[in-house]
Amino acid sequence: MNRMKWTKGLAGALLAVALCLSLAAPALAVPTVPLTFAGDVTIGGANAPIGTGITAEIESTQVASATTTMVGRYAISVPYDASYIGKTVVLKVNGAVGGQGTYVNPETTPLVTVNLVVAQQYTLTMAVSGSGTTTPAVGDHPYAGGTVVDITATPAGGWQFDSWTGAVAAPTSATTTVTMNADKTVTANFSEITGIQKLIGADDAPGGNQGSNNFILRRYQAVATGNMAEFRVKCGVNGNVKVAIYADNSGEPGALITAMNTGQAVTAGAWRTLTFTSTNIVSGTYYWLAFNMDTTGAIQYISGTSGTALCKAATYSTFTFPDPAGSGFVYGASSNEIAGWGVIVVPTPPAPPTVSACKTSIEFEWDASAGATKYWLQVSTDPGFGAGTIVFEDDEITTTSQIVWLCFGNTYYWHVGAGNAAGWSGWTSGTDIVL
Repeated sequence: MNRMKWTKGLAGALLAVALCLSLAAPALAVPTVPLTFAGDVTIGGANAPIGTGITAEIESTQVASATTTMVGRYAISVPYDASYIGKTVVLKVNGAVGGQGTYVNPETTPLVTVNLVVAQQYTLTMAVSGSGTTTPAVGDHPYAGGTVVDITATPAGGWQFDSWTGAVAAPTSATTTVTMNADKTVTANFSEITGIQKLIGADDAPGGNQGSNNFILRRYQAVATGNMAEFRVKCGVNGNVKVAIYADNSGEPGALITAMNTGQAVTAGAWRTLTFTSTNIVSGTYYWLAFNMDTTGAIQYISGTSGTALCKAATYSTFTFPDPAGSGFVYGASSNEIAGWGVIVVPTPPAPPTVSACKTSIEFEWDASAGATKYWLQVSTDPGFGAGTIVFEDDEITTTSQIVWLCFGNTYYWHVGAGNAAGWSGWTSGTDIVL
């Protein structure tokens, strides 16, 4: 009896101790302070101005953003997340990588110093005249100096791309490039399509009703050069059709050029015009006009004609034009009442070439260095060979001379290093040359 009381007393004491311990040892607090990265920030060797955009990314996901409030200094705070600890934080200046650091526990290390350095940055301003879109989108886009930016112009329906205004590599090409060596504004010029004419396909003729739920291709030769913006079909009954155009590959369907995979309604009794994404057609070139329809007779064939035709069964409701067209077709000799219409483009003579600055070739020579297997030549406009001033550099020269093209009216500086499997020597003393 006494032992039972003692046991209960001991259990109660242990429970009391456990309760005291649990009350005396509160759970560790989760850090709530952010981790701050701070330091100097320079762009092209100069202190970044107030308002410069700074972002922080972890595994390509932006986790914080800020702007500079002091010239040449930044601070950006990344919220606490236990999963971030040990990961690399990439810090960007106006979208360009300027440096990186490691995310540490902000409870122990609340501030990490990382100085950010990026090359000179320039702004590309994209604009549109007419109706269409550009890539990059209309607006301002910062790029590091020397970046070659791919740009594309896409006209809206019923419009065509004409040219670029601004310093682009190919002003009349919808896809071209811009080299960012200064702030630049580039405008994509579009014009409305007028004066539609037939570029490719069949003329009007008596016909019969073509069968439905078939993938059909007809080979035609373009009769004019222009931008095909309409796909016309002659209809015997009401229905819905899908249309496309393929390139020709030695008499067989080649790559898919343009497809309208959304069905368009047609009505019986005449030629009907379907919406079609503007597509360049070249006179004398063969193409394949393709279609599928949900109702027999929605497109007609021409009786008693010859031509190259391909056909295979394909359910209209689920059909999309494949790229390439594929195999399994039945070959035939006929034509359909289908045609591509658009604005004829009259070729114009090219613009005069741009005369580049007068240049001359200079041969740099040096004496062989014992044990050298290669040489490293640098030519610069700066006696200190600073960043962005080197106009020629090659570290794989295996002879003791090199020809370099340089412009008149400048002073250049050059030096050479010798190398082999063990590494590189120092540079020769800089030598100048005046042109």
